[in-house]
Amino acid sequence: MDSRHAQQVDTAYYLVKQPEGMRIQRKVRPLFHTYIRHLIFEELNKSNVDKMIKLLRRLDWEDRDIHDYAVKCLSKAYSIRYHLIRSLADLVSGLSSYQEKAVVKVIDAVFEDIRAGLEIHDTKLAQRRIAMAKYLGELYNYRLVESKNVLNTLYSIISLGVSSSHDTPSEVDPPGSLFRLKLVCVLLDTCGQYFTSATSRKGLDYFLIFFQNYYWFKKSDPIFTSDTNKDLFPILVDHMYKECFKNLRPKLKLLTSYDASKEAIENIAKKVYPQLFSPRDDDERSLKTIQENDTDKDDTVTEDCTSEAFGDSEDDDENPRIQRGEDDDGMDDDMVDDEDDDEGDLNQDLDPLLKPMPVEKTVEDLEFEKEFERMATDSFLERLKEPVKLNIKDIPVPITMRSSGAKKTYEQLQENKEKSDSVPFVLMVRGKGKQQQYKSFEAPSDSQLAIYVKDQEQKMKEENDSVKRLTLNITERLEEEDYQESLLQSQRTPASTKIRIQKPPKFKHPKGVPDVDAIFH
Repeated sequence: MDSRHAQQVDTAYYLVKQPEGMRIQRKVRPLFHTYIRHLIFEELNKSNVDKMIKLLRRLDWEDRDIHDYAVKCLSKAYSIRYHLIRSLADLVSGLSSYQEKAVVKVIDAVFEDIRAGLEIHDTKLAQRRIAMAKYLGELYNYRLVESKNVLNTLYSIISLGVSSSHDTPSEVDPPGSLFRLKLVCVLLDTCGQYFTSATSRKGLDYFLIFFQNYYWFKKSDPIFTSDTNKDLFPILVDHMYKECFKNLRPKLKLLTSYDASKEAIENIAKKVYPQLFSPRDDDERSLKTIQENDTDKDDTVTEDCTSEAFGDSEDDDENPRIQRGEDDDGMDDDMVDDEDDDEGDLNQDLDPLLKPMPVEKTVEDLEFEKEFERMATDSFLERLKEPVKLNIKDIPVPITMRSSGAKKTYEQLQENKEKSDSVPFVLMVRGKGKQQQYKSFEAPSDSQLAIYVKDQEQKMKEENDSVKRLTLNITERLEEEDYQESLLQSQRTPASTKIRIQKPPKFKHPKGVPDVDAIFH
C-alpha cells in the first residue's frame, strides 16, 4: 500500500479509536483569537459573506496581535472545507477596500506557502498544497492577483527542482510523483478560463506548450515504460490532463510525444529570441581587439572637466578654461602669485555652466508666434459660426423610389414570400452637380449589412416598447393615485354635515300668578 494511503487509514482508525492513555490537549487561545477562528473556519459560508465582512471590519486592526492573527487565519485556505475556498477569497476581496495592507500580507503568505510546498516533498502536505493552489486561482478570479503572478507560479511548479534528465532524479520531484501535474490542472481549472486579455492569453498559450513538455517528460520516465507495450501511466492523471486542455482550449491539437514537445519549445525560443539562433561569422563570435586611443589626452581632459565641475582649487593650474590664449610659464607664475584671485575667477567661469543662458528670441520668432496665435483665433471663430450638423441614421426613402400603390395579384404576393431571404435597400449616390440619384438593390439576409440593420431595428423597437411601458405604468399610477385620493375625500366628513350639540332652551319665567296645583300636584 502506498505510504499516503496507509497514513490515511491510520488517521481514520485513530480518529475513531483513540490510543489508551493519550489525551488531547486543547490549546488555550485568547478570546479574540477564538472569535476570529469561529467566524472564518466555522460560520463562513456562501450566503453570509457580506455579514462576515462587516464583523471582521469591526475588529481592532490597529492592534498588532489581532492584525497578525487575522492575516494568519485568512491565509489558511486548507483549514476550511474545499467548496468554501471561493467564499474565503470573496471575503478577502471584500476586505481589500478597507484593509489593503492586511490583504497584501495574505497574498504574500499564499505565495510563500505554495513555494514552500514545492521545496518540500511530503505526502502529508498534499491536501494543503491542493487547497492553496485552488485559493490562488480564486484570488485571481476576484482580481486580487495579476495574471503575471499566476503564470510565474505555474512555471515554478513545473520547473523548480525538476531534473531535465531521467538519469539524475530530483529529490523534490521524484520520477514516480505526478502531484505537480495535479497542482497545475487544479490551478488552470480554477482561473485559466479568465485569461481573456491578449497578453495573458498569449502567455497562457506559451505555458501550455511547456506544460505538455513536462507531462511527456513524466510519462516517458522508465518507471512507466517497460519491455511490454502496456501503458503503466495512471489513467486518472491522464484523464485529468486531457480534461484540463479540453476546458481551456477545445480546438487545440495536443502534442503526441516528448520529442514533439521539445521541438515546439525550440520553435518558441526561435520566435521569442531570434537573435540567439541567427547565424553569425566566426570573426563576429570571437573576441575582437580593443582599439587603443590616446589615453593620456583623454585622462587629462577628464581630470580637467572633473576638477572644473567640482571647483577643485588644487588643479586650477591645469584648467584649460584659464590657460586659453596664454603661455604656460606666465600662467604658472600668475597662478602661484594670485591663487585667491584665480578661485574667484573660476567660480565666475562656472556660473554659465551651472545656469545655462536663456535663448533670446529673434524678430522672426516673435512674428511667427504672433501670426500663429492670430490664425488659431480666426480658425476657432470660424468653427463657432458653422452650423451643427445632425447625424441622421435613418433617412426616409423618397416617394419616387417607393413601390407603386397598385394592388398586387396573388402570384406576386407568393413571389415576394419566396424572396424573403433578401432585404431591399436603396443606395443614395451623388450625381452630376448637386443632384442625388437612388439605386435599389437587395442584400442577402445573412449578410453583415442586413444583420446590422435588423439588430438596430430590434434595439429601437425594444427601446420604444420600454418607453411605452414606462409611460403606461406612470399613467396607471397617476390614475390609481387620483382614485385613492377621491376615495379618501369621500370618506372624510364635510364640515357642513357635522352634528352640532343642541343647547338646552333658556328657561323663561312664566308671567302672571303661578299655578299652585301644577306646582304641588
